[in-house]
Amino acid sequence: MLSSSPSSRLFSHHSGEASLPAPAASCEINNKSGGEAVIDQEQANEDFLVFFEDLYVELSKFGRVEGLHVVENLGDHLIGHVYCKFSDEEEASDALQVMNGRYYDGRRMEVEYSPVTDFREARCRDYDEDACARGGFCNFLHVKPVPMCLIRSMEEDCEADRIRDQEERRAKEREEKRARKESKKRKRERKERKSSHRSSRSRKRSSSRDRGGAESDDDDRSYSQSP
Repeated sequence: MLSSSPSSRLFSHHSGEASLPAPAASCEINNKSGGEAVIDQEQANEDFLVFFEDLYVELSKFGRVEGLHVVENLGDHLIGHVYCKFSDEEEASDALQVMNGRYYDGRRMEVEYSPVTDFREARCRDYDEDACARGGFCNFLHVKPVPMCLIRSMEEDCEADRIRDQEERRAKEREEKRARKESKKRKRERKERKSSHRSSRSRKRSSSRDRGGAESDDDDRSYSQSP
């Protein structure tokens, strides 16, 4: 699915399992609860934040990330989806080309353009207020919350990395430009030396011919004046 929106959707689901999940949370089997798995919610949240930070940093290599949203929906058309919006369409295109088919935590990512352009309208307001009656099968996005302080910190770090990369790239371009100028200068100097050498040899040959002609004239005059 493609659109002109400068956003990329990273997603996939096979047999109801998300291909781009956060790392598996720690859990234990509680025999008292009939053998059901009890998830350590604190560890699950920690794993999610690690996943979010990993993905944010990786996607920021392609450009400025305006929004990264991990959804908790369980419907087949939304399970395992992560939405990323870039500030520029070319950046989204670069991310799609590179990230599609890569693996995270042993699971393959499938990336395509998203028709979603306004995540505020796509979000479930009831879920944000912890009041959605439809649960995980709601058709609006149930975006997993991320501390704003973490997002701000990552934005600053990624922006600093982009500035450093740009400065390094400019320095490399200046060095390459200087090297090209030096190479052209050396070629020009070699060409001038060769030209000067050829001119010098030409003058020497011309001078030699002139001396040879003068000596021949003297011999002719001497011969004509002989008794």
